[in-house]
Amino acid sequence: MFPPAADLLSPQLQNDRQLFSKLVKKVSKIGLFGKLFKKKGNPVSSDSVVSAPSKPVISTKTDNFKVAGISSYMDNLMELAYENDDYEKTKKQIVDDFMYDEKIFQYDFLVSKVELIPEPENEYDSNAVKVVVDDVHIGYIKKGSCSRVKNLLSSGRVTDIDCSIFGGKYKVVWDRDEGYILEEDEYRFGATIEITYKLETE
Repeated sequence: MFPPAADLLSPQLQNDRQLFSKLVKKVSKIGLFGKLFKKKGNPVSSDSVVSAPSKPVISTKTDNFKVAGISSYMDNLMELAYENDDYEKTKKQIVDDFMYDEKIFQYDFLVSKVELIPEPENEYDSNAVKVVVDDVHIGYIKKGSCSRVKNLLSSGRVTDIDCSIFGGKYKVVWDRDEGYILEEDEYRFGATIEITYKLETE
């Protein structure tokens, strides 16, 4: 059996080893290593924190206005229409595709640009506002709403103008207790102008 490693050292080395051990213990007690390597904190004062300015919240509102006289511009209106493939589905296909309880119109309308153009020289109404959708004239703002629309347009607060066009033949499958019932009918064509604008701030 081998003797302990400490017994193999010379008396001088053993003495040095004992002194070093005592030194380490003493240093540990006074925490010298901790003081040498401890990093001082650098607290940040709340006064020195700069926060980014918050952006003001802009409130908006949307008003709807009916388009009148569409029946006189049906040829123009149909230039904006495209056939809805779902309209050709059978009753079974509509049920299988979970499209029941919703009207499926023969035509859909895709709108990308809406212009509202005052017509002060209109021979019937000097307050008239013409409705032009994708460069196609489809009617006029309903007479009682023209002043309101013109005021909004001149206010500089309008952020968006959109147009919803609807109507024509449709079909719908109703889910009833007695089973699925197919209904086919037709709506008169119509359109609604939606004007979104910023509310006035106090």
